[in-house]
Amino acid sequence: MVKPRIIVVSNRLPVNISETAAGLILNRSIGGLATALATVATQYPMLWIGWAGLTRRLLKKELMQLHMPDDLIPVNIPKDLFDSYYNRIANGYLWPIMHGLKPTGLSQAADWEAMDSVTTRFADAIEKHAKPDDLIWIHDYHLGLLPRSLRKRGIENRLGFFLHTPFPPPETFMRWKHKKTLLKSLAQVDVLGFQTEKDVANFKACLRASDVKMRKGAIVQAFPIGIDFKAFRKAINLRPVANYLTGLKKLARGEKVILSVSRLDYTKGIPEQLRAVESVLGLYKPGKLIYKLIVAPSRESVAAYRDLKYDIDKIVKEINDDYYKQYRVRPIKYEYRSYGFEELNAWYRVADVLLATPVADGMNLIVKEYIAAHEGYNGAVVLSKMMGASAQLSDAIQVDSLDVKAVAVGIVSALTMTPAQRHRRWQGLRRNVKKEDVFWWAESFIEVLNQESRSSDK
Repeated sequence: MVKPRIIVVSNRLPVNISETAAGLILNRSIGGLATALATVATQYPMLWIGWAGLTRRLLKKELMQLHMPDDLIPVNIPKDLFDSYYNRIANGYLWPIMHGLKPTGLSQAADWEAMDSVTTRFADAIEKHAKPDDLIWIHDYHLGLLPRSLRKRGIENRLGFFLHTPFPPPETFMRWKHKKTLLKSLAQVDVLGFQTEKDVANFKACLRASDVKMRKGAIVQAFPIGIDFKAFRKAINLRPVANYLTGLKKLARGEKVILSVSRLDYTKGIPEQLRAVESVLGLYKPGKLIYKLIVAPSRESVAAYRDLKYDIDKIVKEINDDYYKQYRVRPIKYEYRSYGFEELNAWYRVADVLLATPVADGMNLIVKEYIAAHEGYNGAVVLSKMMGASAQLSDAIQVDSLDVKAVAVGIVSALTMTPAQRHRRWQGLRRNVKKEDVFWWAESFIEVLNQESRSSDK
């Protein structure tokens, strides 16, 4: 059976083009979506449409010199449009709304005009390259207006949309001025995928409240995203991972290690997590507990993110300075930078506890990566009940991320549980992450998208 070609459409391509004094440089992206869909490209013929990271038009000659793969189609977004579309609307407005939070900035009419303009650019690229039998798979909230734009152009390909963020409940979403515009656009797809059943229920409730109906035969379903389990397991065979691991084992000798990995974002609950760890540190002898906090830079052009970075730096310094004055140790090992696959994999293997306590999150693949990479059955996970992964990972210690005391109790439970308890929980966690991996996720979505039609339970 011939597999259909899939046109993946996302805000970013799986590559990033940057301009330096030496000229243009092409690098592979390390984001979650790029990593997840790179595996899909090994199973299906694929064309990927998205922005390449440069806010100017790329000439055909430049793309040839960069050896841009033929299956990657860059969408040009000039700087003025990008600032309004990405920084103001997508990040300052839509991102918090999708997480059930208050927008960090006010939108202007010009910003929504920019969103329409960028949507048109994506639609132009799809219309130019799509063939009648292609499956079109759009990703995430940035492109929520794209389905309606494609249908208006008469594009009747099977159209799928997957939302990587949560979907808010009606009491939050229905207060948004542009709610019906987004719902009417998403209603034009054939398959609409969410991370959890809770997100599906929230979306359907918003449809009913707005009196919007899905396209005939459309399917609205949860497709929890996974990771490449085997890649994280086999990484120990990579020389850089082994080298990093040797050094980390020396660093952590005789100490318990709590690991937290996230990008800079106010949805990640980092300040609350720091305060919880601070209370746990007092239960251990100085130098016997390490909290490794890795925060990847993100959206630094947005004021709310710069403020958050300032707060994190301040809390870390406060705690470390206090401990150093008393005990000559700094228990928080904090780094504000992006970690590569090999270095992060080594930290997964040495950490006794993975701490992930966002106040809201679509899925959170860091938890799944840790479960896949960690050796043996002696790991432990403390995660927020407000993240998508909690629906699958019932064997983790689940806490209310806004309750600092509850997070601290969860950390202590993870550090003190018996070997038998740890082994039992770990078996359940490992079983789920191994079975429901990224290939399972992609195959599940594409299988449904490839169907001719099916009744929708609205």
